[in-house]
Amino acid sequence: MNISDDAKEILLKSMKENDCNCIRVTFEPSGCCGSSISFALDKLVNGDQQVKINDLAIVMDEQAQNQTASLTINAENGELVVDGGDHGCGCGSSGCC
Repeated sequence: MNISDDAKEILLKSMKENDCNCIRVTFEPSGCCGSSISFALDKLVNGDQQVKINDLAIVMDEQAQNQTASLTINAENGELVVDGGDHGCGCGSSGCC
């Protein structure tokens, strides 16, 4: 995973406003709509193994690291966007996407 400098600034501001010191990334396999990757501002807890991405503390397990390897968090018009990866829907017309 990569984090652009513009996205880093937005994240640092949000982390300060919410008294957080890391971003926690989780990967959840699910039903017909495929997997889900979640990003949350959080506080480090004892035992967390963090990685630094663009000097930000990121906490994620190996499965989340594998699923986010091709992603980049960017900023567009002052908002965060996640680019890259192929986490599209494989469920056709079920309406879950």
